[in-house]
Amino acid sequence: MNLYDGSTDPDEHLNIFITQMTLYTVDQTVWCKVFPTSLREGPLGWFTDLPPNSITSFDVLELKFTTQYATSRPHKMSSMSFLNVKQERGESLRAFMDRFSKVCMGIQNLNPDIAMHHLVSTILPGRFTESLIKRPPYSMDELRTRATKFMQIEEHVDYHRKTHVENTERNKGIRPPMVTADRDRYRSNRGPCFHHYTPLTVPRGKILDEALQTKLIPALKQTQTPLNADTAKRCQYHRNFGHTTKGCQALKDKIEELVQAGHLRKFVKIISAPQSPQRDVDYSRDKERSGRRDDQNRDDYRRTSRRKQSESPVRRTRPRS
Repeated sequence: MNLYDGSTDPDEHLNIFITQMTLYTVDQTVWCKVFPTSLREGPLGWFTDLPPNSITSFDVLELKFTTQYATSRPHKMSSMSFLNVKQERGESLRAFMDRFSKVCMGIQNLNPDIAMHHLVSTILPGRFTESLIKRPPYSMDELRTRATKFMQIEEHVDYHRKTHVENTERNKGIRPPMVTADRDRYRSNRGPCFHHYTPLTVPRGKILDEALQTKLIPALKQTQTPLNADTAKRCQYHRNFGHTTKGCQALKDKIEELVQAGHLRKFVKIISAPQSPQRDVDYSRDKERSGRRDDQNRDDYRRTSRRKQSESPVRRTRPRS
């Protein structure tokens, strides 16, 4: 048994002391006499400074001891502590269950139903979660037993995956491909998916910023730069080096898909349709014909006016006397 120095839980020290003393005797008078031998300098000094005849029983000693070092008791955990326990992405089932079990052990008089409810709500979706939902466990022991089976399956699959990657790297002498859920992550140099691309008013980098903020385009995880890549060129979409944002074919196709789906309309450049040359020729001919018609009407009017003037009688005037 470690000697108590006043920095740890006094109740835990008493439990260990009583357990060990019970192996030898149940006489509490002996317990009181042996108890100082379990203390270090600081607590031992406190014990020796107690007034004479102040300890009448081990219960009195226990009360004085726990009162003196009450501030060394750890904070008592409750079921609210489960709110901070959540399986992180990439965290194995074994690591999560270890953290979850420590929280359970720190909560006194824990209701197993509450613990199992929090476990189902905080663990990542997977086969283990589906198993718990289909057939809820009846006790914490059954829960731990079933979790152990899924831990072994998970570790077995992970071991074979790593072994396969190592063998591929060793045999081919190349870096293993990185697993990704995004189909466009390593396809920046592919061919175009569309025969015609909509003209835009701003660079695609600015459109990408807008699409990321509105979550039209999901943000890709940052990946390692390929070997022998040009570090002077950086892609804002793939977040690595080797090509520019302007020359990224994957981003170009993604933006075109959104435009054709009715998004990002404010960035589409509107081009007015050019006037047809045949229409210009027809308009010129109509204008020429109209001009000729006006000239002919004007000539007809002049001839008619002259004819009327020639046919009207001449008015004679009387000479003045």
